[in-house]
Amino acid sequence: MRTTLQTLPILALVFLMGARPGAPRPGGSKTPETPPVVHQQVDAGVLNHTCAVREDGTAVCWGCGGGQDHGHCDAPAGILTQVTAGSDHSCGLREDGSAVCWGCQGEVSGKSVDRGQCTTPDEAFTELSAGSFHTCGLTAAGMVICWGEGHAGQFAATEGLFGQLSAGYLHTCALDTAGSITCWGCSGDFDFGQCDAPQGQFTHLSAGTFHNCAVQADGQVECWGRNDREQSDPPRGEYLRVACGAKHTCAIKSKGTARCWGSDQYDRAYAPRGQFVNITVGNNHSCGLSPTGEIHCWGDDRAGQCTLPPIEPEETPVESAGEASSTTAP
Repeated sequence: MRTTLQTLPILALVFLMGARPGAPRPGGSKTPETPPVVHQQVDAGVLNHTCAVREDGTAVCWGCGGGQDHGHCDAPAGILTQVTAGSDHSCGLREDGSAVCWGCQGEVSGKSVDRGQCTTPDEAFTELSAGSFHTCGLTAAGMVICWGEGHAGQFAATEGLFGQLSAGYLHTCALDTAGSITCWGCSGDFDFGQCDAPQGQFTHLSAGTFHNCAVQADGQVECWGRNDREQSDPPRGEYLRVACGAKHTCAIKSKGTARCWGSDQYDRAYAPRGQFVNITVGNNHSCGLSPTGEIHCWGDDRAGQCTLPPIEPEETPVESAGEASSTTAP
């Protein structure tokens, strides 16, 4: 439900332990230095999880609590260049352009969560975007290919040469190379006009649950679709990127700060201070990537989707009686 346009790798140090590295403890010993964590990209899942790509290309997902763990936080080993998070599944892009998806395990209300969204096509992609129960990929030739649940027409991509795509709940939108937006799907009882894309030239778009937003060529944000919580009423200003959830929207302003609007339940519309280069929105939480590669998440954290996982302890040498041995760092 969010944009998945990838952020370029950023080198930085992120200290998650809170203590100043090397600060002396009361006993006179030194606190071990916290290993640096750098992230290239982050994507907020629709419901209860978040996934990210670290600087070294490994993927990590967190959340999946609240009794709704369908394997969608079990990121695979190996190098990924992008991740995208849906409702009960997540997907990643390998270095060769192939897609890999995980999750889709178990049932919700007696129905399987596997709608085919974890069964990837044999294609090479440059970008992926996961909706609630479907995923779409953009090929190097500019074609959009989708898989998973498609009963609302969210697979029926129109012909064109596209440069960015975004999968929503029961619809998909794409931005062509000329800057025009096309959306498809929205059939049935959940048509709030989110497939009625506006005319004009745009530079970035995001598909939410029942509304979408896009950045115009002049930097203004235009939204369409459902607006019951003013999620489609963007404040005026110049923006670089935008991300849509269910009842709130966030965007990065031209100076790099974040601004959110719509429902403030769970404080999901209260963006933290600071600079951001990427922003992503789920139904009830949001995350941003700082220029230093640090991830900040806010909003609903009942499933742990806003709490980054702790750093795994590393083996560090400890000298004793003149001999070096190895022990796990505290």
